[in-house]
Amino acid sequence: MNKLPIILTLTIFSLGFIFGLISIKNLSKINDKELSNYKPKIEFNLPIILTNNLKVIFLMLAGSITFGLSTFINLI
Repeated sequence: MNKLPIILTLTIFSLGFIFGLISIKNLSKINDKELSNYKPKIEFNLPIILTNNLKVIFLMLAGSITFGLSTFINLI
């Protein structure tokens, strides 16, 4: 019974790792064409990255404050 969480964790990790390896797509061939000089278009837009990070930070902060307040109220 004591080794069940370890075995369960390793099993789930192994299944996810194997599924990830199986589901990797080969991006060097798209529509059966060899694309040796293919360069994906990557746009680095700093304001969008910062606004998305600020949204995530705000949501995490709001969640932690809500969790803290509800825990404090339950302790009273």
